[in-house]
Amino acid sequence: MNVIVDFLPLLPRGGGLQNARNLWRAIQTHGHEHQWTVFARSDLGLAPAVTPNCQLREVSAPSLRARLWTENVELSRVATETGADVMWTPMGVGPLRAPIPRVIGWHDSSIAYPEAPVHGRLPRVEQANERLRAVLARGAARAAAAITVQTSTMRRRLSRLWGIGEDRFVLVPNGPSTYLSGEAPAPPEPPTPPVVLVVAEAKLAKNLEVLPVVAKEMANRGHADLRFVVTVSAGGDRWSHLLDDALEREGRPSLVERIGRVPHDELGNLFRSAAVVFVPSHFESFSATYLEAMHFGVPIVTSDRDFAHDVCVDAALFADPLDPTACADQLERAMEPDERARLRAAGFERLAAFPDWAERFRLYMGALRHAVAPDGARGSRAGVGKA
Repeated sequence: MNVIVDFLPLLPRGGGLQNARNLWRAIQTHGHEHQWTVFARSDLGLAPAVTPNCQLREVSAPSLRARLWTENVELSRVATETGADVMWTPMGVGPLRAPIPRVIGWHDSSIAYPEAPVHGRLPRVEQANERLRAVLARGAARAAAAITVQTSTMRRRLSRLWGIGEDRFVLVPNGPSTYLSGEAPAPPEPPTPPVVLVVAEAKLAKNLEVLPVVAKEMANRGHADLRFVVTVSAGGDRWSHLLDDALEREGRPSLVERIGRVPHDELGNLFRSAAVVFVPSHFESFSATYLEAMHFGVPIVTSDRDFAHDVCVDAALFADPLDPTACADQLERAMEPDERARLRAAGFERLAAFPDWAERFRLYMGALRHAVAPDGARGSRAGVGKA
């Protein structure tokens, strides 16, 4: 199979960047039977191709107009010239038209949660852009031969939102990041003083403004030595002011320590320093933070929402992210010795259920093969990435 891979929708940060790097590595490790032409922004920092069947074409940090031209004109030209069989955008809309079948991967949870309380807080221009993006995403999904998603929750929500049968979706769960290889779990006993770790970017969906209120509640309950540590800088990021403003309202700026972004190769020590990992998001597509916390054996407290239950099952405690008292209750519970031991064991067991990159690549290849099969041979997608 001759595959064109479109990484151009990705920005050089966040979980998407890590997924792109892992997938590029998996293509070179497991994709020897196929030909690959990968388009990516040069600032993604993808390593040069090391196998002759892979070609990396980097585009210098394109503007939106340049990206759309490359995706909708250049990729189609290359597809025709190289005799490509399928065009694959692992994360994003990708080209709206192509001379060959397309497979898209959808990780953007904001579209799937129109009821979330954050959408109305965007400026009007951005709300209009969000609506336009939702229309384009729906059109691209309806034209795609297959859509890969990471959870059954996203499959169900997007199927209903886009009016597409669930059989058009292929489930490819996220898995442990390659950086975790060789990283030792945290000791069974919690560190002293205890740390509540929040690994997040400054985004509306992350609900970081709840942190000072929860931290104050914990302090009022006698947890004076408890530290909340969040990987967001003080100011600088667009939405970091929400956390800054919340800290000012509570009058206790020392309640939350803001350490800024942490490179993946330094995350191990950060997780091992934590007594609890707290994920109070309004919505997530998957969140690799869950699997990272499970790998390190750190208890998780997260939102009582469908996406969190889907990924964590019994390996987390759940609370309404809009209810600071409920969040504090679950944080206290997570630090009790018996509950901590239960969550640690459940996390290790749950982590083992997720696929490694070899299995994830196999599932992706199933979606690509299905896309290029003759119409009469496609049949049902049963057994291809089903949960």
